This record gives sequence, C-alpha cells and structure tokens, in this order.
Amino acid sequence: MGTIGEVIGKHHSEVVQLWAQAAQHSPSARGLSPPEIESTMPAFLSLLGGGADVQLTEVQHKLVEHHLSSRLRSGFNLNEILTEYASLGRYVFQLMKEVDQPLEASARISIELLWTAMEVTKIFHEQLLEDEQTLKRYTRLLQEIASEAVEPNGQALASEGRLEAVLKLIMDAMDAHTAALLLFDVKTDELIMSASAGDAHETLAAHVSVRNLATYTGRVASLEGAVTALDDAATTDLEITDELRASGIHSLVGVRLAAHRLLRGVLYVGTREKRAFTASEERRLESLGEALTVHLDNARLHAALRQKIDQANVAEKLRERFVSVLMHDLQEPLRVARERTRHLFDDRGSPHAEAAQIAHSLDRMRHMIDDLLDTHRLGVGERLPLTIAECNAGAVAAEIVDEMRVLYGDRFVLQAEKVVRGMWDRDQLYRALWNLLTNALEHGQKDAPIFVSVKSGAAEAELAVHNAGRAISAEQQGRLFKPFAHPRLAETGPSEGIGLALVWGCAEAHGGRVEVTSALGRGTTFTLYLPWDARPYVDSAP
Repeated sequence: MGTIGEVIGKHHSEVVQLWAQAAQHSPSARGLSPPEIESTMPAFLSLLGGGADVQLTEVQHKLVEHHLSSRLRSGFNLNEILTEYASLGRYVFQLMKEVDQPLEASARISIELLWTAMEVTKIFHEQLLEDEQTLKRYTRLLQEIASEAVEPNGQALASEGRLEAVLKLIMDAMDAHTAALLLFDVKTDELIMSASAGDAHETLAAHVSVRNLATYTGRVASLEGAVTALDDAATTDLEITDELRASGIHSLVGVRLAAHRLLRGVLYVGTREKRAFTASEERRLESLGEALTVHLDNARLHAALRQKIDQANVAEKLRERFVSVLMHDLQEPLRVARERTRHLFDDRGSPHAEAAQIAHSLDRMRHMIDDLLDTHRLGVGERLPLTIAECNAGAVAAEIVDEMRVLYGDRFVLQAEKVVRGMWDRDQLYRALWNLLTNALEHGQKDAPIFVSVKSGAAEAELAVHNAGRAISAEQQGRLFKPFAHPRLAETGPSEGIGLALVWGCAEAHGGRVEVTSALGRGTTFTLYLPWDARPYVDSAP
C-alpha cells in the first residue's frame, strides 16, 4: 500500500493539475501564468505527510511563507489563500479514498493542513504589517531617487551614479553586503552589468547570455514568478563573476525583473555569511525589484521623449534658419527687379501699363515677404524691429480709411481726433491698422459699416476697429493672435492667418497691448493701446 508520502508522490502531477485547474478560477488569479498560479504548492505537496511529526517542518514553513508572500503581491486576500490549501487537502483526501488509505492517514493530512492554516494566519497577522511598513519606507526612498532623475538638471536614472544609489538603498533594505543590476538588451539577447555596489565591485558592461542557464544570472532570468537563492557563491557549480567569487560573498538571492512578462533585467544581492533568506526578505526584494522595473521603464520612456523633443528642436532651429535666410535672400532680387522696371518707363517718366502692373506686383510680393519674415520673428520669440519717430495716429488712420473706401466702397466710418501724436513706428502702425480693417472686411457682417476710432487716453493712445457680425467665442479669442490660427487657412491660402499676429507683434514691440471684445448682437471690437513714447520699450527689448 505504501506510506502517505509515497502515495502522494506517485500521484503528484495528477493532484497538482486538478488543484491548479481549480485555483485559476479564483478572481485574484486572473492574468497569472501557470508557474505563478502553482507557486510553491507542488513542492509543498511533495512534503505533505512525509515527516515524522504532524507539525510543519522548517522547509514547509518556508514554502508556506513564500506562497503567502507571492499571493499577497498578486492581490489575494487571506481567505483566498486559506481556501487554496483547503482545496489541496480536498484532492489529497479524494486520493486517499481512491487508494483505500486508512483513516489515520486522512487524519494526519487533516492535522497537517490545519497547522498550515494556522501558520498562514500567524504569518499574515504578525509579519505583514511590519514588512509592509519597511517596504513602504524603502519604496518611498526609491521613488525619491527616481523623481530626482527626471528633473530638468537631474542625472538619468539609468546612469551609473543613479543606479549605484538605488543598489545601495536595496542593500540596506536587505541587510546585504553587495548588490548588482543587469539590464536586458533585446538586440543582443544578453544581460549587461549596469551597476554594482558593495563588496564585489563587479565589472560594468560585462555581457551574459540569457540563454546560458549555467550562469547564475541566466538561471535567475529564466525563472518567472520566483526568486533564485544560492547557498554559497564560493563553491557553486553555476558560473558567477570572478569579482563575486573572490569578494567573500557567500549567499545570493536574485529576482527576474519583468514588465508585462517581458524580461527587463536581473537584480541580486549577497551576504558574507552563509544563510538562508527568509520569505519576508525574498518578498521585499521582489517588491523592490518590481518598483525599480517601473521606474526604469518610466525613465526609458522619459529619455525617448526627451530625445524626440531634442530632435524636434533641432529640426525647428534648422527650419527657422532656412526661413530667415530665404526671406532675407529674396529681398535683394526683388529690389533689383523693381529697379529694372524703370527701363519700362517712357521718356516723360510715365510707366507703361505693363510696367505699372509689374511694379505693383513686386511691391505686393515685397510686403508679403516682410509680413512672413516678421511673423517668423514672432514665432521664435523676437520682437518686431521698430524705427521710432514722431507720428500722428489720426493722420495714419485717415489715410488708410481713404484707401479702403477707394478699394471697397463707402463702408468705413472714421471717428478720430485730428492730432493723436506719439513716438511710434509709422509703418508698423499703418500695417496693424490695415490688418485690422482687412480682418473686419473678411469676417464681419457684409455691407455693414466698419468703424475706426482714434482717441487720446490719459496714459496711452487708443486705436479701435469695430465690425458687426457673429460673436467670437472665448476659446477662439484665446488663439486669435497666434500665427496661422484662422480656421479658414486651408481654404484661403498661406497669407491668411498672420494679420492679427502682426497686430499683436506691433503692440508688444511698442510696449502696448491689443484687446478684443465680442458679444452676440454687439459685434466685435479690436483695440490697440499704445504708450505715448515707445522708445523705452525698444531700448529694453531682449
């Protein structure tokens, strides 16, 4: 008939399979791999009923503690863990009945499982709180190191200095004398020694194949959901580094670092004395390894994002230089072409019709290039260049209104003081008012009057353009003065969308401001406010 242990050993795989099928249906087991579901239960089953005493052996105690730790990390509650052991007992009792084992055998198993349940409950209540507080403290310290790494002037987390600081923290948490971190290179399928701290001082950048299970790190990398302990590094048959073997380190414990089940690296710590690491220590190392993996992944994403931003900034600077050179270089051929149109004038100095058209087109092109160049300046944070002289804003407004009446009819109403004089750039002021009137024509109510007012305030001049029509929402107002922000840009062409940006640029260069008010039934008013003397603002320009 055989002993209880012999019977269980003969049917071991069958019992494990039945138990695992039931265990995977637990809500907390969703997403766990088969090795993670089984955890230490197969090893625990092998020892069930095999001892001289019904109380748990030291090995069984360690297995129970490790299983409890792994389940708690996966989100199981105490009742679910106790149910797993009860379920195991049910399949064992069924086996005992099928092979006609005596009642004493079932009673022995029952008592052993009862001791197991008591041990699980004891560990949960006595150690969990203490371990949780310790783990929280070291996890918080690890978070601080990772947070400093992503600051603008911080050293990258993946740098040697930061990783060494992390390893020293983990050594302290584990009461260890050495620690090492190897990161996985997916291109070469190798682990690369990225940081080392403590007694061993292992050579950085050393490569180890993850396929080589004869190495300690390869063995750690191959095991999912479990720690890998080494009793004595000095005498082990597994391959370890020369530095580690000569350092006086004996006991090692390592964990596989993974994200979404993809290998990220290997972390291990070691002590000088030969000793077994407790399940609590193993759980702590696993949890710290999981936290480190999250921070490393975040650092990798942060570095990739910064690289993309740097590349975009380089491309933007090249584009800015290209635009600046292009705009500048176009000025000279336009000037030459304008001068050559003089040859098309007759003896009395009057231009032929074709010459006048060419000159007009060249002037329009020059103004367009000036506008684009100034918009480019605004886009890179520069102020518009000003040539300051005494200027009568009322006269400028009257001149523009007269030109607009010739082009678009008698829709324009000028309400201006005859003399509103200040120290401004006349050309910039002319362009700003022209753009405001063009904007009113384009977006205001058709055939409705457009009002232009110029008046003197206590500390500044006020130039306003008002048109009837649909109200501009607050959201649209927030981006009106950004270049190319007009919604009809795609339909109207590249020159659309820069007029209001140039108005804003004119105001800023003069030390003034531009405001818009718009409401349903009341129309829209753009008001340009200019200080009486813009020279101090030009002198203080960056």
